[in-house]
Amino acid sequence: MFDAISHLDRLLNDFTTSKESALNLASPNPEDDEYIRCGMIGFAKHLTLDRWSHLHFSYVQALRDEVMTEDFSQDWIRFVCLAAGYFKGMADAGLIDEVQLRLSEAQTPGFMWLKSPEF
Repeated sequence: MFDAISHLDRLLNDFTTSKESALNLASPNPEDDEYIRCGMIGFAKHLTLDRWSHLHFSYVQALRDEVMTEDFSQDWIRFVCLAAGYFKGMADAGLIDEVQLRLSEAQTPGFMWLKSPEF
């Protein structure tokens, strides 16, 4: 049975390392800001970045744009993108289906609010 919360816990435990990896990730695309690169790092936990496409970029970008306000910290936005890329990578790798991907999207904000002091 798919448990998005356990995956989110693992992502949070490794968040510092993932942020550093995103900051150090070189991308030839100027639109790949640090938040999108966090999504790329999450995606790369399941698939190599040669599989990353504009579709993945657009998916992470849409979720980033939902929280890209002064109400949320940079780490909040980074984690949203990290989780989005991570779960999208899982889906593309065949590890979860579309319903489980949508479930992970729905559970991510609640998880983050419970862990909000860490963001």
